[in-house]
Amino acid sequence: MTDKGQTETERAEDDSPLKEISSLETIYDRKKILAITAYLIEDVYSRISGDRFRPREGDRERLAYLRTLKELLALHAGILQDAKAPAWEGLPIQDDPELAEAKKREWDNVERSLYGLPLTRKVKTR
Repeated sequence: MTDKGQTETERAEDDSPLKEISSLETIYDRKKILAITAYLIEDVYSRISGDRFRPREGDRERLAYLRTLKELLALHAGILQDAKAPAWEGLPIQDDPELAEAKKREWDNVERSLYGLPLTRKVKTR
């Protein structure tokens, strides 16, 4: 009996399934991830929002791929977040109002100290 691995030709360096990171052509940003997820949400919603749901052949396989895609999207979003990628301008960023007030108060105190004015009183929280 021969081992199938012994008869295969050795794989060339260029045929490697793993490319160098710099040679990847498609890089998804936050906008692309949102577009993909929006499409998937709309697609699934349109399937289940009818009066009567009818499963189709291949739904199991499709759901398995969707779960895999969901995990890949979560991984990609996590990498973007860990890399401190800039936020997409299309998303409103809401500041914590308490933090914004504290920053404003501190900046006011810095300006007042520059001109020799008395500092504003800090409001203690809890």
